[in-house]
Amino acid sequence: MDFTEEAIASATSGWQTFNDGLTFGDRFGATLGWGGESSATLEPLPEVVDKFQTAMDDDFNSSAALAILFELAKDLRRAGNLLVHGEALTTPVDELRHQWTTLVELAGVLGLVATSTAATAGDEGLTDAAIEDLIAQRQQARADRNFAESDQIRDELKAQGITLIDKPNGTVFVRD
Repeated sequence: MDFTEEAIASATSGWQTFNDGLTFGDRFGATLGWGGESSATLEPLPEVVDKFQTAMDDDFNSSAALAILFELAKDLRRAGNLLVHGEALTTPVDELRHQWTTLVELAGVLGLVATSTAATAGDEGLTDAAIEDLIAQRQQARADRNFAESDQIRDELKAQGITLIDKPNGTVFVRD
């Protein structure tokens, strides 16, 4: 086993990507109009399920199975980044929903479940409401032309793993 700083950073980054994929539907489902119908009623993508089962049937090759799931997670994370930045999706919304459903179901087979940043915020970080309050304070500081305070708020959020993205219609945030 490799416990170097690079290996740990790589594993952390990999889990963040995987977790972003697992939480995609919770974070963006409403935005994408996934309301009414439960994802539990959607069938997972058969070609992905077949690849996953083939990997697992090959002497319980969980690393190959994880690689298949990781590809789904990367695609979902990429779509999430596009949504956060207000850009057009390159994948149809229905396909994203099927990818997410497939990822969640197959990850569950391996005992992997999402960890919500909102659920873990508590003492370890800021809640979404607290971040929105700081964004409002920053917007007011900018309106008052107090750029030092505005920059300080942005830098404090960045230090806590929150990136602010200023857009013409307001500021959004992304947890790093």
